[in-house]
Amino acid sequence: MVKRVSLAVGFEGARATEGDVDLLLAELLGSLGEHLAADAVLGMVMLRVFVGAGRHLLDRDAERADAEGRGGTAEADPVEALESLDLVDLGVGYVHDAWNLPAPSAFNPVLAPSYHRYVAFQRTVAHLDMDAFYASVELRRRPDLKGKPVVVCGSGPRAVVTTASYEARRLAGIHSAMPAAVARRRLPDAVYLQPDFSAYREASGEVMAILRRNAETVEVVGLDEAYIDLTGIFSPKATMRRIAAEIHEETRLTCSIGISESRMLAKITSELGKPAGLVVLSRAEALERFSGESPRLIPGIGPKSVAKLEAMGIRTLAELGAQDPAALERAFGPRQGHWLHRRAHLEDETPVTVVRETKSQSTEITFDVDVADRNEMERHLAELGAELCRRLHSRQLEGRTIGIKVRLDDWTNVTRSHTVGAPTNDPAVVVPVALDLLRAYDPQRPVRLLGVRLAGFDGGAGEAEEPEAPPGGQLQLGQAA
Repeated sequence: MVKRVSLAVGFEGARATEGDVDLLLAELLGSLGEHLAADAVLGMVMLRVFVGAGRHLLDRDAERADAEGRGGTAEADPVEALESLDLVDLGVGYVHDAWNLPAPSAFNPVLAPSYHRYVAFQRTVAHLDMDAFYASVELRRRPDLKGKPVVVCGSGPRAVVTTASYEARRLAGIHSAMPAAVARRRLPDAVYLQPDFSAYREASGEVMAILRRNAETVEVVGLDEAYIDLTGIFSPKATMRRIAAEIHEETRLTCSIGISESRMLAKITSELGKPAGLVVLSRAEALERFSGESPRLIPGIGPKSVAKLEAMGIRTLAELGAQDPAALERAFGPRQGHWLHRRAHLEDETPVTVVRETKSQSTEITFDVDVADRNEMERHLAELGAELCRRLHSRQLEGRTIGIKVRLDDWTNVTRSHTVGAPTNDPAVVVPVALDLLRAYDPQRPVRLLGVRLAGFDGGAGEAEEPEAPPGGQLQLGQAA
């Protein structure tokens, strides 16, 4: 049994900062300390570790769990994990028997031995996603609502849920993009709050400021999520744990973090630990774990593509990966077919960029009552176009492709677009084109929704297939990128 563990850490061939030492101590003490409990205090161990500069470091993945909630699939002895490190010197005053662990009990809540692993991917990316962000911001200023089901949504007859607290999700399956009327029927006793986007933007600014002061390459992709490039970082997990701790300490908000070998995998992985979890998953592990999942798991593969794949007899990622790339290219076209084949193998080389390229901007309105009058439609469309141009002008963005979106009362969605000769954000150009597109389409049924979109910004045109908010996530509004 273990009474105390002391660590002396030295760096050979490099000057270690105080922060480096703190990080290493936190990692090693974390992995050892998980096995210590009050009734395990019987012996004394002195562990002296000298780690060569640039060597692989032990990294703990206690949070990693399989679908049944057990530990990682490849358990490892902590001592063997330490010995497997490429160490300059290892002076150890213990034997393997010293790692006998007491049985878990109410007085000794020791977890099963943690899964020890390296986080030494050739490329390391983290995805940080705030937990039920809008609802959490509301709970922060109204702590009396903590523990209650809270739903953030509009009050109109066609309003949708922007997000819901985890209590509301568990009790009634309420999720983002669900019609607010359905949510109210399912859970009439929940607390329903109007969205306050100024408060959400302010809270987002606090979170992103913490991210940027702790990491060099941060790509913000919404009010509540960001990608962080951790390639070459001393200890990726310790870095992200510290960031999560600082976010909670300074904002009283929690986040979930996924760490993997690409942006796509990091985003998928972050969902596994919600809420307030941190999960590390390699591409090889993800291929095994998700082989039986629907292709819908992959960001960018939407229901239309899934339906088409199912018509081809493809229902899982494993089946999609086994398809002949030529067959996918014939069915979906060369570009999308190639993209689907790569995504089926969980391949993604999309970089993390500090300045995120905006591909399009749009603004739209959902009417409380379907609009059949053409003059009223045109009035709303002109207002939307003017508002869009105002926003683009404030961001100094100009685009060439002007488009409209029309949703009819039977939920039919129609889009039309026109490309002009020069980039613009001038309402005198955008509004007339949008009106011409609406008149040319000439909707024959009442209209439920109208929208105006501008795309084709300088440096635009990126790869995006069917961007849609995942079920149960937080509704994203206003921008595609």
